[in-house]
Amino acid sequence: MTDSFIHRQQELKGNLTMQIRSVIDGAESHGRGLDAAEVDQINRIEADIESAQRSIEVAQQSEARAVEFAEVARNVETVDETAGSSAEIFRSLAEGSLRRHTFENRAALVPSANTVGTDFPRHGHDEGSPCWTIP
Repeated sequence: MTDSFIHRQQELKGNLTMQIRSVIDGAESHGRGLDAAEVDQINRIEADIESAQRSIEVAQQSEARAVEFAEVARNVETVDETAGSSAEIFRSLAEGSLRRHTFENRAALVPSANTVGTDFPRHGHDEGSPCWTIP
């Protein structure tokens, strides 16, 4: 894509140069110098040529950066910076040294006499009472 853009800009510069040549040839064919309108026209065309040249330079610089980035990216190794415990992971997330982590999905409740049932919030609280009551 960049090559076609550069090619179009180079063609534009060539066409603009031909326009300048045409204005100069017109004045020369009449045996006179350039009048003020023709000088202004040539100045505008030259500004367009300079703009096209800057566009070419930017595109070439961008292409060079893309090549450089591709070379660097090829040599980069991914490092797994996963902390050992959940507490270390949360600490790293809070401090900002770790930006993202995917936790494993594990069953939170296991059948046991020591776990609280899922219907616990519906029992033991009186709507008018500020405290929980244990049945």
